[in-house]
Amino acid sequence: MIPSINGKEKQEAGTFDLSEYLNVQMEGLKEYCVEAFAERTGRNYQISKTTASGNGKQEEKIQDAGREKPVICIRKKESMPEEAYELAVSETGIQIAAATERGVIWALTTVCQNLKDNQVPYMEVSDSPKCAHRGMSLDCARHFFDVDAVKKIIDALSIAKMNVLHWHLADDQGFRIESRKFPKLMEVSGDYYTQEEIREVVQYAKLRGVEVVPEIDVPGHVSAILAAYPQYSCSGRQVKVAKCGGIYPVILCAGKEDVFTFLEELLDEVCPLFESDRFHIGGDEAPKMEWKKCPHCQAVMKAEGYTDYEHLQGYFARRVSEILKKQGKTPICWNETACCGELPEDVTLQFWTLNEAEQMKQYVEAGGKWIYSDMFELYLDYPYSMTPVKKIFETVPHFGSREVPRMDGFLGMEACVWAEHITEPERLYTRIFPRIYALAETAWAGYESSYEAFEDRLRQILLYLKQHGIAYTEESWWNPAGDARREEAFGYFMGINSAMDEETKAATAEASKPGEEFARSFMTKFFQPEDLPYLMGGRNADASGHQEA
Repeated sequence: MIPSINGKEKQEAGTFDLSEYLNVQMEGLKEYCVEAFAERTGRNYQISKTTASGNGKQEEKIQDAGREKPVICIRKKESMPEEAYELAVSETGIQIAAATERGVIWALTTVCQNLKDNQVPYMEVSDSPKCAHRGMSLDCARHFFDVDAVKKIIDALSIAKMNVLHWHLADDQGFRIESRKFPKLMEVSGDYYTQEEIREVVQYAKLRGVEVVPEIDVPGHVSAILAAYPQYSCSGRQVKVAKCGGIYPVILCAGKEDVFTFLEELLDEVCPLFESDRFHIGGDEAPKMEWKKCPHCQAVMKAEGYTDYEHLQGYFARRVSEILKKQGKTPICWNETACCGELPEDVTLQFWTLNEAEQMKQYVEAGGKWIYSDMFELYLDYPYSMTPVKKIFETVPHFGSREVPRMDGFLGMEACVWAEHITEPERLYTRIFPRIYALAETAWAGYESSYEAFEDRLRQILLYLKQHGIAYTEESWWNPAGDARREEAFGYFMGINSAMDEETKAATAEASKPGEEFARSFMTKFFQPEDLPYLMGGRNADASGHQEA
């Protein structure tokens, strides 16, 4: 099983025959928590509920032609942690206790992973996750992936008890959410998800225990927005939807009130599509080149008493957060926001880059909430030669050379897969799988299990991927070595900036400002000492050498 049990587990001799028709007795929980299990196992089901009465509990009888006794008994146990569950399989059936529907889903996921030939082994399990946030960021803005591809990924995350899909839906290359208020966003972007499709994905994920957290990145990474509505930049100059990766110089103006009116109307339309009470607003890689020349931004700087343009970005983030608060949403921002002075209320910071490591450390010391997504360890768009399976499995949160000062605000870990260089679903799947399962293991169970034992279990979950038509990277390339590894890593490295024009390169340099620690970490984390002469030689290698299933 992946992840392994984080708690008590007892196996006993014998198996329970899981009927083709499930009679489910449920107490105090909503019925949807059974649906995904029924779909995965190909079973029909009927639920009977127990309801409170003046004299205890009164059962509503099952009306079907099947067995009288329930096959699965599910009861609410409010004293348990949010996602914890207790599971007992015996000759009498399956007993589950949980505080929430998600706990039930994870219990049934454990049953599903152990189900073979309609038989479930007798067992007693008490299980709960180490991390509350166990996620993956999926970039559908740079390259669009259809609903079926997104659903396949949600299924494959859920089977390993991952609970967050961070859905990156707007960037320089496209705005992927249907907006009936601002239809030009669709005209310039091309592919997008209808509002009905978004609701469909959100519900599909909910049945599988997965929270969909949307992201609309602001004030940077907005070429698609400004291609449709250029008046919301500082200069108002026309820009095009980006065709390649990079950081683009034209961003949303922080000084025009019309910008915040636009964002409020847009978010009023978008927020109700998502059930999550969290909303990611980016905040990363926002070059200030235009802000420094803009009279509107200058006026806000003077009125607020700012001398640092990073503080102007903090002002922008707080304004957007106030809009989200009206919708019942709390913001998540990338860790660059830690440099922006006063932070939005109740913000969660997501750490990805070393450039703001010291500010991130100070934020955590002050008791801030945070998610760990270090680019050197948890970016799945990088090839396996740079981020192998074992490296992800061994990831322990840190801020570069700085130890994490306290863990009480730590929410969990999230892997990211950015799609600048990923155009096909099969390529997307092989980047994600099986690496994401290394994170699933440590985020749920911690670091107690050995990597070798994990690999043994990993081979079994690949059968699930194969059955569902999901491509994955073969075992021979999970932890590559030798010349093939060097060729792939170097080829990827050389190709990152090859398509950028000079203005984009300048904006990228202005926004990222990689310091000495970042540069050193980049070389030491992604490459080996023996690679350095090869890198300095300037060879443009593009061979990958790896195999995909």
